[in-house]
Parts: sequence; structure tokens; C-alpha cells
Amino acid sequence: TSLKYFFEKIPELALTCAGSLLGVVHGDSSFPVGKVSFMNLYPMTFEEFLLALNDNQSLDYINNLSLESSYLPEIIHNHLMDRLREYMITGGMPEIVEDYITSNASKMEKFEKIRIKQNELLTAYRGDFAKYSGKVHANSIISVFESIPAQLAKDNKRFIASKVEGEGRFSKLKSSIDWLLGAGLLIQVKITNRGELPLSAFTKDNLFKLYFFDTGLLGALGGLSPKAIYLEQNLFATYKGAFCENFIAQEFTASEGNKLYSWMNNTSEVEFLREIDGELFPIEVKAGLSGKLKSLNVYVSKYNPPYRTRFSARNLEINHQSQMHSYPLYLAGRFPLSASTPE
Repeated sequence: TSLKYFFEKIPELALTCAGSLLGVVHGDSSFPVGKVSFMNLYPMTFEEFLLALNDNQSLDYINNLSLESSYLPEIIHNHLMDRLREYMITGGMPEIVEDYITSNASKMEKFEKIRIKQNELLTAYRGDFAKYSGKVHANSIISVFESIPAQLAKDNKRFIASKVEGEGRFSKLKSSIDWLLGAGLLIQVKITNRGELPLSAFTKDNLFKLYFFDTGLLGALGGLSPKAIYLEQNLFATYKGAFCENFIAQEFTASEGNKLYSWMNNTSEVEFLREIDGELFPIEVKAGLSGKLKSLNVYVSKYNPPYRTRFSARNLEINHQSQMHSYPLYLAGRFPLSASTPE
């Protein structure tokens, strides 16, 4: 409430406040409409994670990539994939990352310690649900919140209401989903059946995917062993590639902040569609080094985009002749690369 008076009495003062969206969006206090500008603060991105680790060499390589780049040195690529595994476990919550960096324990011991803190944080969230939504509504919110790992473990990651409650219907859960989206705890990817603009014209309210706002907390909520995640050779394939898709959704949200879309048509699915300068770019996500691109090719044959993109564990490969761009997963925040090397 005091922000209004700062605005009126000392307009030359630049005042910044930080707080949970749970209190801002769902609190019942008055709010100085028209006096405040909003900026969204997301969990730390992968590049911010590297910055926190003082891994400046890796950041330099990433910063100097362009569409003219053919690949990263294999030793750098493998190092960044290891860093990505670390990030998938820690996530981007600042205190979790700080604990990981400052601890003198072995890597596996650090993973186990931060997992304890992540579970404590999830418990705190559940308490906040009741605080801001009321006890009855909180039960439904918690049910949706805790269903996300099971939703993402499916081959088809479309949100299914019956996975939340046996007799669950979308109409019953919509307010709880909207509540969690408003609080910034979930990322919604709407499903369209057309590769045409505007994408919003070809979506339905009950057709979407829900991703978690932080991969570290997703692993904790799903009860996944950090050791299994870190040592898994085929990156998270045991979880249907959910971690990889969730990571891409996080990075896209942090870099763009726009609504995200996916394309589904019959049995074909392209995980993400990105609009850039009025063009649509289909993006498929693979958990390992290989994987068929059948759905991506179906999309291309229908809509003929400028090029197609795959995110996977493979090294960077830009093939202008075949119009195929292969990005390593850790470059999600850099998509699309610029046409020339940055100075």
C-alpha cells in the first residue's frame, strides 16, 4: 500500500520490491493499480547457474556461438552436458544453488543435502496454498501440484484431469490450475492442431501440457534419486524425456516470457512451436543422442517452415542445406542463434 505514496510524494525515487506471487496475486490486501511496473523473476537459468559456478570459460564459448558455428569442441560439449545434469538436480532456486556451491561435501553428498532442502521447500509451498487459498481449495491445488510428475511421465504429456482425481474433470480443476499458473509455479504449454498464426485461434481451454517451474523441485516432487539422474547415460530417458522438455520450457519462459505452444495432429507431436518475426519454427526435444524425427517431418511437410530444430544431447550442428538445426539442450536459452558471431 505504501508504494502509492512513494509514487506520489517522491516520484524521482526508484523503488524495487520483491515478493512471492502467492501474496501479490492471491493476497487480499489493496494494491496501487497504475503505480507499479511488474518484472517477473524466474528461477536461475542454466547460464546464470554457470555464472554462479564461475564457469566463465563455458560462458565464453556459449556467448560466441552463432548460426555460422559448426560445433563446440567435444571436451567443452561433454563438460556442459555434465553441468546440465548438475543443474537438472539443483534447479535454479538461489538458496539451493548457493548451498550446492559453498558445500565442501562430495558431489553426491551435496545432491542428497539439497534434495532435503528441496523437500522442505515443497512442504512450505503446501502450507502457503492453505494460507492463501483456504483449506478446501488448497486440497484441490495440492492434488494438481503433486500430479505433475505423473502427468509428465506419460508418453503423451497432455494434462489429463483423471490423473489428478479418479473422477476428475477439467471443469472442476480449472480454478486450481489457474491459481498455480497465477502464482508462477507451473508453466502451461497450449496445444494447437494447426501451424498457422495466430496460434491462439487453434487451441482449446482443456488441451495443454503443464510443466514445473523448476527442474530441481520437479525431481524432488517425483522422488527421483539425484544419483540416478546424474549417472544416467541416456539423459533422463527413464522419465520419458520429461526433464529435458521441462528444462526447455523453463529456458524459453525465462528468455521470452511469452505463451508457449505445442503442436499435435493425430499421432504426431512437436514439443514446441516458437513464433519469431512472424514465422513459426517447430522444435522437437530428444532425451538422448538419437531419436526419430517423424513428427517433426510431418509438420514440415504440412507447413514448410524456414527450418526445423532438434534439441538433444548431441553437439551443435547447423545444416543449412537440409534446413536442420541441431542444438545441444544447454543452448535452449540461446535459441535462435544469431546469424553472425557476437562481438
